[in-house]
Amino acid sequence: GMAFCSTPFLNNQIPMQYWSPLALKILTSPQYPAPINGNLVNNQVNTTHSQTNGDQGDAKVDWIASEKDHIFGRYSEQKVVNPGTNSQPLLYNSFNNFPLYNGVLDYTRTVSPTFVNDIRGGVNYFPVATGNSNSGGNTNFGLPGAPSSFLPGLNFNGGNVSGFGNSDVTQDFASTVIQAEDTAIITKGAHSVRAGFQYFRERINVFYSGNEGLAGQFTFNGQYTGNTVGGTAVSKGIPEADFLLGLPEQVGVGAGGGTWGQRSTIYAAFVQDDWKVTSNLTLNLGLRYELHTPWDEVHNRQTNFQEFTGQVLLSGQTNLFNDNNALYNQYNGIGNWQPRVGIAYSPATNTVIRASYTLSSYLEGTGTNLRLTRNPPWQNGHLVTYSSDADLVLPPTTLDQGFSGFSANGTCTAALALASSPACFAGATIFTWDPNDRPALANQWNVSIQHQFGNSTTAQVAYVGQNNDHLMVPINASQ
Repeated sequence: GMAFCSTPFLNNQIPMQYWSPLALKILTSPQYPAPINGNLVNNQVNTTHSQTNGDQGDAKVDWIASEKDHIFGRYSEQKVVNPGTNSQPLLYNSFNNFPLYNGVLDYTRTVSPTFVNDIRGGVNYFPVATGNSNSGGNTNFGLPGAPSSFLPGLNFNGGNVSGFGNSDVTQDFASTVIQAEDTAIITKGAHSVRAGFQYFRERINVFYSGNEGLAGQFTFNGQYTGNTVGGTAVSKGIPEADFLLGLPEQVGVGAGGGTWGQRSTIYAAFVQDDWKVTSNLTLNLGLRYELHTPWDEVHNRQTNFQEFTGQVLLSGQTNLFNDNNALYNQYNGIGNWQPRVGIAYSPATNTVIRASYTLSSYLEGTGTNLRLTRNPPWQNGHLVTYSSDADLVLPPTTLDQGFSGFSANGTCTAALALASSPACFAGATIFTWDPNDRPALANQWNVSIQHQFGNSTTAQVAYVGQNNDHLMVPINASQ
């Protein structure tokens, strides 16, 4: 019952009849370390160990097929592993694996003394994997709804110990870029012109458990065991006491649902003329066109939301956008046309003035935790905070109820999501993107004046400016 909430515990000690059965099971288990001295705190030691092992190599072949034909191929590979161990079993061990595979093929053809063409293709593959490993079998102590064999992270906010258990924030991030490009270099009198195109196919295959972790987490902050006067809380207790009672301040569990895959393409074409107008004036005049396609998911596993109506938008099942699979519009505006302008001018023998301006674009990554693939019905992450009011109301769920109060991954279907079913969105963490999301634009410019005094001294004054806008703003609309 709740009777103990308003009556101080005798001798400031919690009677064992009020202890959480799960907390007791954890604290008396062989995995929980016994004290090594008589101190109340600082009475155990955790020994950590980490290492970084890296191997890498390159192979390159050059072939001069003729005076006019030069071909080369290169393959590079690296394997970097960075494991970490803890001597305390309930802190678990970690792994960080960073392999990289990269290959390129290039063919340069000298058509004439004034015309050279270069074509190349390449692939870059970077399958990162990070997370935690459990060498002790099932150590979740039978916590209801536990999504893994780990004891969830038990965090003591402001306590004597920061916590134990492990939320198991796991990530598999396989990033692949396939690239093809062709550049023609034409030299004619005072002009050196480069023109060409570029193609980038971006592929990411991701599993990310979310910040709450695959195993989930409970946070205790002492809000249930503080001092009260007339039923009103006047001071907080200690988090460890709330843990003994099994009363969390916050409960979170990350998203399951497996790997998702997003795809995007960059198309670009450019022309640039380096024009030596006179012996003391050179102009660089260029224009680039660059188009970014929105991020589509390979099996339409994306959800967006209309911010004001709350309408659920599922990939491939709406006609509101020019890219209905991405659930936001492809940008086809003036920002795709990007000038490149440079000038170098020497008004006197020992003075040079230089200036330039460029506009470039890039589609920001946002981090894997903020993408529309993280939404129900594809993935269900939950993070709820229980605020204790003046009446010291107990939390809706306790440590001994675990995650059983949350809808499990897989209970939400596309049909239920479209119907805005509580089974999909009650307590769920959701993310929204602007329907007119677009690549960020970076304006960069500079001007400098350089002067030489005598034969050993130069002075230079320069101004460099940059302005970025249309930055990505994904919204974490946690319920």
